[in-house]
Amino acid sequence: MKTIIRYAAPALAALSGLALAMPAQAHDSQSGRNDHSSRYEANHRYAPSSIRSDIAQLKRDINRAEQRRFISHREAMRLDSQVRRLERNYAVSARNGLSRAELASLQRQVRSVQFSLRAEMNDHNGRRG
Repeated sequence: MKTIIRYAAPALAALSGLALAMPAQAHDSQSGRNDHSSRYEANHRYAPSSIRSDIAQLKRDINRAEQRRFISHREAMRLDSQVRRLERNYAVSARNGLSRAELASLQRQVRSVQFSLRAEMNDHNGRRG
């Protein structure tokens, strides 16, 4: 009898742990299906959190590239001015939420600045190698 309890108790504990984990796992997989609901509001406006985070990431990338001397100070200043222009456009567009067209326009502007940053990082500041 003691040997049955010795082997059965850990097995039952493991099974009960799996049983408790299953509903939580099922809930997580279902909540991912409505991921667009956080960006899409009831009046067909898009939440601006993704654009805001993209702009913040651009600022960090520009600062990091300048600190690591991948881009010159002049190039960093020009890219910073593009980011400031993007921030102004975002502020104007986001007052009443973003429409699909405004969101697409801002995303194009973000991609444009990202492309410019990559191009400046790969031009080696006029140096060979």
